[in-house]
Amino acid sequence: MATLLHQHENTLEVKNHAPTREIVIKPAEGFKTLDSAGVVDTRLWKGGNSIYAVMGEGGIWHFQYQNGVLPEVLRGKFTSLSKLVSFAKEYFSKRNLEVIEVKDLYNAS
Repeated sequence: MATLLHQHENTLEVKNHAPTREIVIKPAEGFKTLDSAGVVDTRLWKGGNSIYAVMGEGGIWHFQYQNGVLPEVLRGKFTSLSKLVSFAKEYFSKRNLEVIEVKDLYNAS
C-alpha cells in the first residue's frame, strides 16, 4: 500500500492509497466506439468486466482485467501510475472511449 502525505493549510494528512486502481471508461459522447480488431471488451463500459491498474513488485504498474486475457497492446509495464493512465487515455481515445475516473479502491466507498 502506498502512503502519500497531503498538506492542507497548516495540517499534514496521511492518506493511504491502494496498489490497485479501477480505470473507469465510457464511450465518447456523439461517437461510435471503434475497434476493428475486436480487442476492446465492451463489458468494460456496459458492465460485467473491469480494467485495473495494478502496482507490482518494485513499484511497476501494469493493466489487469477482472475477467479474461488482456490484449497484447495492454501488457506493457509502467514506472508510474500517471504514465499508465496517460497510455490508457491515449489508447482508449483512439477507440472513441474516454477514461472518466481512476478509482482508488482503498478509499472507495
